[in-house]
Amino acid sequence: RDRLKVLLVSGHPHAGGRMWRDLLTSDPGVDLVHFTILRDPEKFDATPQEEMALIPFPFQELFETKLYDFDLIVFDQYKLNRVLPDFYFKNIVRYVREGGAFLEASGPSFAGRDSVYNTELVEILPAVPSGNVLQEAYVPALAEENLHHPVVEGLETRRWGHWLRQIAEQKKSGDTLLNGDNGLPLLILDRVEKGRVAQ
Repeated sequence: RDRLKVLLVSGHPHAGGRMWRDLLTSDPGVDLVHFTILRDPEKFDATPQEEMALIPFPFQELFETKLYDFDLIVFDQYKLNRVLPDFYFKNIVRYVREGGAFLEASGPSFAGRDSVYNTELVEILPAVPSGNVLQEAYVPALAEENLHHPVVEGLETRRWGHWLRQIAEQKKSGDTLLNGDNGLPLLILDRVEKGRVAQ
């Protein structure tokens, strides 16, 4: 592709959100559309509507009208918050099966009741949450069986620093490229019909 059109949806403001934005905008071949959900719809805010600078989340435009304009959809620490109606998750599943790409960068919510695993995305996600969030230092390691995968090619000589959190999950399909704490999968890639998923 000459250009890669990416939709990035951050579930809440956090330091890693800037990393995603900087990474994607550093490549002039990437057209990025980025939304950060700043508050849940049911949270009360006494600020008068005319004084708000926030724009409503354009879910109908992004996940219905223009969904197939994107080459990649990234959910960054997204949690269920009733911003995105349930049937739009089904649209994302169809988009992937027909050749789209989806990356789910898990946050702590993936281990709980607000997990996107409790949506139609269960059909395409390659890992099942165990319900645990591990909060101890570990060093990521390349999975021995996929050392020569193109996604991690060149990383075998890299010295990793300590990571401090991992969402414990069990692989149900795909290829593990990185392992984390106690050998649990940290990065999984999978093919779903014509599309691809990373988690």
